[in-house]
Amino acid sequence: MTGHTSIFGANAQKGGQLTVRRALLAGNAHHVSAVRVEGEETSTVLEDVRIIGVQPRPLSETDVSAAAAAAGTNFDELSVSGLGVWVSHGANLSGRRVAIQQTTGFGLTLSSNGASAALDDLLVGGVTVHPEHPERGSYGILVQLTADLTANRTHIRDLAGFGLAVVGELPGPHHLGGAPSASLSGLTIEGITQVDWDEGAFGGIATVTVGPASADLSDFLIHDAALAGIVVARRADLRATDGVLQSNLIGLNIQDEEFRWEGALERVAFRDNGVDIDSVTAPIPSAWEALDAVGF
Repeated sequence: MTGHTSIFGANAQKGGQLTVRRALLAGNAHHVSAVRVEGEETSTVLEDVRIIGVQPRPLSETDVSAAAAAAGTNFDELSVSGLGVWVSHGANLSGRRVAIQQTTGFGLTLSSNGASAALDDLLVGGVTVHPEHPERGSYGILVQLTADLTANRTHIRDLAGFGLAVVGELPGPHHLGGAPSASLSGLTIEGITQVDWDEGAFGGIATVTVGPASADLSDFLIHDAALAGIVVARRADLRATDGVLQSNLIGLNIQDEEFRWEGALERVAFRDNGVDIDSVTAPIPSAWEALDAVGF
């Protein structure tokens, strides 16, 4: 596809099957996302794939119409361009040795109606904030609604906003909801900074889980988050085992008075954090408020 019709670098939908091996998707300034996987019984396999330099540009009305037709989605905003990998509406992504770098807004997004991914050796880094929408921040990995992620050996680094976000109910007029889950083994998250914009800084959170949702983290190292290593809010479940929270302003922040502590932490070390464990009374911005600010 060329010109304004090149909405996606690689696109699978409506039951299609796509395999991409030993590929470089680079400099995709004209794409809504480098890889798009949409629809039930649709699947994509990525092996030895590097995605780099997916940047936004203004989309014409023709571009938006083409994107909507290709994705089966109503693109109400022109600012969605620049994503790395986008999986939705029951589709499945699997892969190994995948690098997603220098995308805009989101590295990997799993959203709506049972989207799922199983990945080994994943790198997400350098995700930038959309220049016209700094209030949204950026996300290394976003798992929302009823999506599910399983990943082994994941490295998320160097972005402003949120490293990993697992979000159940979404604020807004439509009151969308679900119970997403993320299970990551061999996880490293580092260098998550805050977003500076006119109404104040936010983000700087390595991992945030907003329920109903669950996150299972094992064999992990989370360090140098500007605000918090792990934040849990609103009926979310956390299981963290064999990990280290190091050099974060706050190691673990719980924003749920009914949080289930039993089995939540096993063999987790806290090192050189400003505060190791903080509770709902902690004077830090609510994860829910931050997510609301970015429009979810």
